[in-house]
Amino acid sequence: MEFNFTKTVMAAAAMTLTVVTTQAQTVAEPARAAEQTTIYTANFINEDGGFTPDVPAVWKKNASRGWQAFGRIDNKNMSIDALLTSQEFDLTNYTDATLSFTHIASLAKNDTPSDVLHVEILDGDKVNDINDNINWPDGTNYDPVKSGNVSLKQWAGKKIKVQFHYTSTTVEALIWAISDMTITGTPDASGINDVTATAAFDPAKPYEVYSLDGQRVNAGYNGVKIIKQNGKTLKVVK
Repeated sequence: MEFNFTKTVMAAAAMTLTVVTTQAQTVAEPARAAEQTTIYTANFINEDGGFTPDVPAVWKKNASRGWQAFGRIDNKNMSIDALLTSQEFDLTNYTDATLSFTHIASLAKNDTPSDVLHVEILDGDKVNDINDNINWPDGTNYDPVKSGNVSLKQWAGKKIKVQFHYTSTTVEALIWAISDMTITGTPDASGINDVTATAAFDPAKPYEVYSLDGQRVNAGYNGVKIIKQNGKTLKVVK
C-alpha cells in the first residue's frame, strides 16, 4: 500500500536559483503565487488508502471501482448505516486545503444519491456534512463523476478525518463507489516573504534543509526551502 502525503506539486518550470538571508537589512521580495502541496492522494482501486470500514460486509474493495458500499445482502435490501473513515489528516500548518474525489452512484429509484449518501468532515467530536459542495452522480448509471474541488478552508489549522457515510433501506439500496481521493493545501508561510539581501550558499559545506512548514527534508526537496548554514538562515527558491 502506497500513498503520498507530502508530494510537492510544481506547476511552473524550474526557476533560476535565488538565495536570500533573514539576517541584515530587510527588503521585500517580488510576490509569488502560493505553492500548492499534495497532502494526501490515493487510488482506491489499487490500495485501501488508509480508510477503515465500520461494517466490512457493506464497505468492500471492488477491483474496478475502489471502495464500494452496497446495502443488498443475500439478494435482499437491508436497512443499513455504514461508515468508511479515513486516517487523520494534519492541516495544522496549512492556511487552506481542498478535497477532491471520483465516485459512482447507481440503482437509485426513489431517492437522489445526496439524500442517502453523505460526505462528512470529522473535526474532533463534530461531524460536518459537506454534501452541498459536492458534484453528485444522478444515480441512474455507473459513470464516474468528479466531486469538484471542495474547500476545506474552514478546517485549515486543524486535524481532521474524511468520512463517507452510506445508508440504505429495505426499499432502496444504492451502490456507491469511491475510486480515488486527493487533498491539497497551501502551507503556512507566515513571515517568510520579509527577507534580506542576497547571501552566499556553499553546497559543499554542511547545511540543514527545511520545508516552509518547518519539517526537515532532504537536499533534493523541490520548491521553496529554508537552509541553515554557518549560523545563517537562507531561503532558496528552485
